Amino acid sequence: MERRILHMLTVIVGVLLFVTPVQAAGGKQVILDPGHGGKFTGTAGYSGNKTGYYEKDANLAVARKLRDILVKQGFTVNMTRETDQAFATTQSADLQERVNRANQLAEGNREDSIFISIHHNAREDSSVRGYETYYFDIASGINKSYPPDPVQVKFSPESRKLAQTVHSTMLNNLPVKEGVGIVQNNLFVTRNAQMPSVLVELGYLSNPDEERLLKTDAFQQQAAAGLAEAINSYYAGYDTRKIASTGKKYKVVHASQGVLYSSYGLGQALDYAKKWKNTSVYRMLSGELVWSNYLPEVYEVRHASQGKLFDSYQLKDSLAYAKKWKNTAVINVETGELMWSNYLPPVYEVKHVSQGVLYQTYTLDQAVAYAVKWKNTSVYSIDDGELFWSNYMSAPYEVVHLTKGELFESYQLDEAVNYAKKWSNTSVINVETDEVLWSNYQ
Repeated sequence: MERRILHMLTVIVGVLLFVTPVQAAGGKQVILDPGHGGKFTGTAGYSGNKTGYYEKDANLAVARKLRDILVKQGFTVNMTRETDQAFATTQSADLQERVNRANQLAEGNREDSIFISIHHNAREDSSVRGYETYYFDIASGINKSYPPDPVQVKFSPESRKLAQTVHSTMLNNLPVKEGVGIVQNNLFVTRNAQMPSVLVELGYLSNPDEERLLKTDAFQQQAAAGLAEAINSYYAGYDTRKIASTGKKYKVVHASQGVLYSSYGLGQALDYAKKWKNTSVYRMLSGELVWSNYLPEVYEVRHASQGKLFDSYQLKDSLAYAKKWKNTAVINVETGELMWSNYLPPVYEVKHVSQGVLYQTYTLDQAVAYAVKWKNTSVYSIDDGELFWSNYMSAPYEVVHLTKGELFESYQLDEAVNYAKKWSNTSVINVETDEVLWSNYQ
């Protein structure tokens, strides 16, 4: 669907869209830590020993979805692992290497970096279920057996605020109840991360009902969307606190050296930035990119027949310009997404099971973000009716292993096939028709 929209726009304006690397929203970085990996599988949950789907798989699936959302929102996103891998031969060494990687990534930009470790829980009692958030809190004192990194001690108040924001946002967004709540703990990764940090337990794989939910593409997308919302809320509050303490509204960020300068006025920031190469100016509060001498403008106004009319670093400026003309569209040139148009139809719609169409928009992220606020909603392509997401309908595509059974499900065929290709002896099945749509064995 995305490709069809891009092709249509290319024909209309007579040019090609090129995707460029996404830079940080005002230098803000999110480091994602999908827990476990490789031989460290995490919990097998209720059925993992039979299906081969372990906690490490669920952690990575959510982290990848969250990464994709955050990158589109303009954050710099790094992951401690992007594949099924371990970092050492022992669990303790593996944890240390994760923290080392995260801290190296935050070097020089700790003030604008956060660490999110993504996990799923388990108990012997299979009735236990629910979402939980863990963090290190210096207010609880230091356990000499589990000493924190001194830098985490400094950031502990922000870790608390991050945990509170994440916890409340996730409970509002997820179809799971609260588990033991928000927990002050001495977990290795959170007490040693040299930036604000939390560890989330999205639910209990040891609970059979919750395990079925946690493995679905719909839940994983909801979890990613909820975490993205929490991260944005946290950074908004963080910037407000920084501005309140300094009064400064703009900052100059260097491509490799991080924040160089902050100022009260835009003119001061621009004057300073222009003395350097590879610098950008961002608003402190919103993280909006205001000016750069090396990054391309992000939002482009294109006319149906005249091509490019205008470009800007800020969506609102491009929207304001586009609305002065007929037959215009605003494109995010980094992602190729259609953000707005006064002549092209919307691309996605949110439908309620009984109330019908609730909302139409141009981007999938916007549609899902709206849909998760309701129960019994689904997101469809307006063009061909393709189902992209739902919080009540079963996913139509299933990845089935020859001996392990169901491994994964998705609303999108491409995603199911890509997952199946990671395994030998897998097939992708249309659940409604039992038709085999793809297979890597006879």
